[in-house]
Amino acid sequence: MILYVDETENEEYFIVTGLLLESREITEKMYKSLKRKARNMTVSKRDKASLFTEFKSTMLDKHYQRIKIKMIETIVEQEHSVIYSCYLKKNKGFPQNFKEDTYIALLSRIILSIEANVSVIFDSFNKADFETRIIKRMSEYSNVQAIMARDSQLEGGLQFVDNMCSVIRMKMSDSDKHGFYPMIEKCVQRV
Repeated sequence: MILYVDETENEEYFIVTGLLLESREITEKMYKSLKRKARNMTVSKRDKASLFTEFKSTMLDKHYQRIKIKMIETIVEQEHSVIYSCYLKKNKGFPQNFKEDTYIALLSRIILSIEANVSVIFDSFNKADFETRIIKRMSEYSNVQAIMARDSQLEGGLQFVDNMCSVIRMKMSDSDKHGFYPMIEKCVQRV
């Protein structure tokens, strides 16, 4: 099994989400399939290059909901789980060191909820000391076979989880006006 991990936040919540899929190979096939489907949809010339470089939730949520729906349908066709954990921000301050500790704690909850052996791919932070802490801590869990940071532009699974993360954030913030959450609801687990 492979777990793709991303995080998001708003004024109220800091959320870490994992998308658990069968394998990296299946994820790559899913990503190629999504790209084929998206090529047949209307995309402005201005957005085409950036959209096909990375299916970012910020762009899909605002302008390309039909592509997001195709992405969700592509994920739902496969055996998958969306596992998330969140931190409720209690005050206005959320300093970087506390955010990093919170990320590690929330990711730990997700990994501990998975019974199978898993390889973990998380979105790179371009912050070597933090990525090293994540890898060291998660490697302590017996079910973690491998863990690595990757660039989301190069890893389709990270683009998938970025979009699942935004769906969870919209659901928690009561702002899911396009009805994305009901499409994944059956496979969502909060830990």
